[in-house]
Amino acid sequence: MLTRWLLTHQLKEAIRSSVFQKNLVINILVGIFALYMIVNLLVAGFLIDRIMEQVFPETDPVTAFNGLLLYYFGLDLFSRFFLQKIPVLSIQPYLHLPVRRTSIIHFLLLKSVFKLFNILPLFIFVPFSYKVMGGTVEAATWLAGILCIILANNYLITYVKRHLSDHPLTAGVFAILFALFLSLDVSDIFGLSEVSSYLFGLLIAYPATVVVSFAILLTLYQLNFVILKMNLQLDIMQAEIRSKSTLMNFALLSRFGQIGELIMLEMKLILRHKRPKSVALFSVLFLFYGLIFYQSPNLQDSTFILIFVGIVVTGAFMISYGQFSYSWESSFFDGILSNRISLETYIKAKVWIYIITVSICYIVTLPYAFMGTEIALINTCAFLFNAGINSFMILLITSFKPKRLELNKGSAFNFQGVGIAQYILSIPIFLLPICLYIPFAIAGLNQAGVIFIGLVGFMGLIMQDVLVKLLVARIKAKKYVLAAGFRQG
Repeated sequence: MLTRWLLTHQLKEAIRSSVFQKNLVINILVGIFALYMIVNLLVAGFLIDRIMEQVFPETDPVTAFNGLLLYYFGLDLFSRFFLQKIPVLSIQPYLHLPVRRTSIIHFLLLKSVFKLFNILPLFIFVPFSYKVMGGTVEAATWLAGILCIILANNYLITYVKRHLSDHPLTAGVFAILFALFLSLDVSDIFGLSEVSSYLFGLLIAYPATVVVSFAILLTLYQLNFVILKMNLQLDIMQAEIRSKSTLMNFALLSRFGQIGELIMLEMKLILRHKRPKSVALFSVLFLFYGLIFYQSPNLQDSTFILIFVGIVVTGAFMISYGQFSYSWESSFFDGILSNRISLETYIKAKVWIYIITVSICYIVTLPYAFMGTEIALINTCAFLFNAGINSFMILLITSFKPKRLELNKGSAFNFQGVGIAQYILSIPIFLLPICLYIPFAIAGLNQAGVIFIGLVGFMGLIMQDVLVKLLVARIKAKKYVLAAGFRQG
């Protein structure tokens, strides 16, 4: 009775919300797209054994599929960190009513089970297990174990986001560990796929081991239950609401004066608005760009391609986010011009944002070094070139007729602010380092050419003040044109 009562309230809240009513057509289209995705996943589930046979011809399809599961669950955790919301129920109105708080908590936790992250994978796993293993006990225990791990991921990421989301390094740790294990596996240094195949193979060989998966799920469920119960008090909840505004102060950055404060404001802008956040999240995909090229024997011998990939993986965020360098502040660009902060400080803050993010991307992609010393050298030199030259190049090119952006609109199918500058931007970023390399390649000095690219980037870092002054002169000459363009949209 209580569960039905709470479900009714949740359904009414969703239907009566202004967001649902205003976006009814969009919700219908999303529903149609969801059905399309489900059909595709079902087809993939029935065909995945054939795919495994083609990709791993010498390995049993079930064994090969089990070998990929740890990678899947790692990627699932990483995706949930950014995309999955903490389960929320408007529980304050219930706290003064004669309703058991434990019942509210159980409802809150069980409600989170019905998320797309937990449901969509079943449209692949169920057809695969039925087709390959049939209706056997082994198939049932394997599927039950997989389901337990999926739900365990759900409660694990809920705990992580509830307590560790105010630490910016949390997501970085996930990304570094995932990239590290993947690189070690690809380089045959540590076979994580073999470990994965063995662990999930136990569910088939010894069905009783499903108890271990269930125990992990139960432990994480109980952990979330205890924490919610400890914090399910009105005064604590109100204190958390009051402290929300202080979670993202980035006190470390404020120590670096006005530049640090501007960087802090830019980070808040990214975290609080849909479009910059989605662009930043999308740039994470480029970190894995090297896996496409570094494993291809035909491309490993092409230094030109490796330089291109090095620029992409170390400049992932800078290239994606930087194409709208000035447009992000289009709504309040007039305020920037009238503020006491000088244009030089404003430009320096932009440059340092790109230098910091390029450095983070370089650190995250360090495991690529296991694939060869040449790759390590190229990525290092590409990192220096991105930090010393491309960070200024992006700010220069995007100053040509930038357009206004609505920050709270998502980036999917959103072409607002996209102009010729965004297409021109990619040409010098990738072409300039290759042009620097060509004379050395003709002379047969490949390694020297790569090092020269890094030295040019290093010189750009040394001459940062000179380059900043050139950018400031450019912005001063065009600041009123830029402001007028932003006002017109």
